[in-house]
Amino acid sequence: MDPLATAAIDVAGAAYDLRLGPREWLPNLLEKGAPLFDRGLGCAAAIWAGCSADQQPMVAQLSVRAGEPDLGLMFARAARDVGMRLPQTLAARDAGARTASETNAESPSILREFEKQVGCRDVLGVWALDPRLHGIGINIPSPDFISLSRGERRRWRSLCAHIAMGHRLRRSLGSAGVFGAKPVSELPFGGDALIDPRKFVFAEAKGEAKEQDVAQALREAAIQVDHARGRLGKENPDEALAVWRGVLQGRWSLVDWFDTDGRRFVVVIPNPPGIDDPRSLTEREREVVALAACGNTSKWISYQLGVSTQRVSMLLASAKRKLGVRTQAQLVLKMKPFVGSASARA
Repeated sequence: MDPLATAAIDVAGAAYDLRLGPREWLPNLLEKGAPLFDRGLGCAAAIWAGCSADQQPMVAQLSVRAGEPDLGLMFARAARDVGMRLPQTLAARDAGARTASETNAESPSILREFEKQVGCRDVLGVWALDPRLHGIGINIPSPDFISLSRGERRRWRSLCAHIAMGHRLRRSLGSAGVFGAKPVSELPFGGDALIDPRKFVFAEAKGEAKEQDVAQALREAAIQVDHARGRLGKENPDEALAVWRGVLQGRWSLVDWFDTDGRRFVVVIPNPPGIDDPRSLTEREREVVALAACGNTSKWISYQLGVSTQRVSMLLASAKRKLGVRTQAQLVLKMKPFVGSASARA
């Protein structure tokens, strides 16, 4: 069994672990993904908390696993010394992993600064951010240059989607401490349903979750998630990640919860993408919309992304349909507050 693929399943599970407090969640994520996140020099991760009034990215928490204790600060100093800052457009690009050597091919000074300050030849950047720069960023230094296969990139994209959704869920719940066990007297975490995974029957439900067709869909989703985390996760971890991601892409997230007797339940918690991740636009649609919201023409977007203008038009049309607007002006107006100022992206 591929240990890296297995670690990816473990990380996805850790992303939705609501038993951990805010200070424990990120270190646990790094620990579960150690085979993925450590290439011999440790890793440094940050929880990004959007931008300040003057459009400066803000960090809510730093965490380092293995490596130098101040690895995160070493990365920050290296970036500062070459005038590098987190690109405002980063969140609008495809989630996943990118290497410093590929993203800075025309700026070798950045790689030299990383080697000088951090002692690495390359860095794998793992990004799970929404368009408002809320989410997780992980820097993984490497003693050698990194080349990612197509399959590895797909895995990282799926994994980052799980990390981003897990973080979004915690934000929506306003997690300020450990979500402890309690008796089944009310739906935990403001959930809409509680499912007993022994036979996948509803222990409790309210509102829309009580409707027959919705309840059946949620039951099937719970079965698929359990399958992805169990047998499928062992036999084909990459397929399991994709299945699991598809199930959670909609209105609810499904997470484990334990009552005071230690019995496991699956809680169905409202976790709609909302405006931070508008109605589950695809990564490419979000990318094109974000660039259009900055005032860029379809021709310029086509050049930047390396796709045809026809493809850009198709993506914009699809995004407009999903967001319930008719014109590009309406689309830009709806999205502008969530992608920052155009000048920041110039």
